[in-house]
Amino acid sequence: MSDQQTIQQQLRAELTDAIKSGDAIRRDVIRHIETDVSRAKADPGFSREVDDALYTDVIGGYVKRMARARIEFVAAGERGAAHAARLTAEIDYLQRWLPRTAATEETEALVRRVAAEVTATEPDTPPAKLTGRIIGQVMRSGEGLDGALVQQLVRRLLEAGA
Repeated sequence: MSDQQTIQQQLRAELTDAIKSGDAIRRDVIRHIETDVSRAKADPGFSREVDDALYTDVIGGYVKRMARARIEFVAAGERGAAHAARLTAEIDYLQRWLPRTAATEETEALVRRVAAEVTATEPDTPPAKLTGRIIGQVMRSGEGLDGALVQQLVRRLLEAGA
C-alpha cells in the first residue's frame, strides 16, 4: 500500500483482497468499520469531512469496544477462547491505522516487568491463566493505561515465550 493512499482507499483495496482470498476476519472487520463510518455520516450533527481523521477515530472506537469485549471473552476461559482469538486478530489487524503513542514503550516495559514477576512465581501456570493475572496486575499498577494495548502486549509476550 502506498503511503499516499487514504485509509478509505487502503481499506477498499484490503476488502477486495480479503474477499478474493477468503479471509473472513479481514473482510468482516473492514465491513464493520465501513458500517461505523456510514453511521457517523448519517448522524444529524455530522459536519466533518470523510478523511483519515474520521477513519482513525472510527477505528479507534471500534478497537476500544472490541478490546473490552475481548476482556470478557478471556475471562470466560475456554468457552470464550475462540471469540477472544477472533477479536485479537481484528484488533491486531486494525492497529496499523492507529497512531502509536509515546506511552507504548513505557507500557511495554511495565508489561515485561510484571510478566517476569508473575511467571517467576507461577512457572507452571497455563498461558491463558497467566494472561489474565498479568493484565490485572499491570492495570492495577499504573494509571491511564490503555487496556487494549496492555492485552495486546501481554498476549504477544506470552506467545513469544516470555
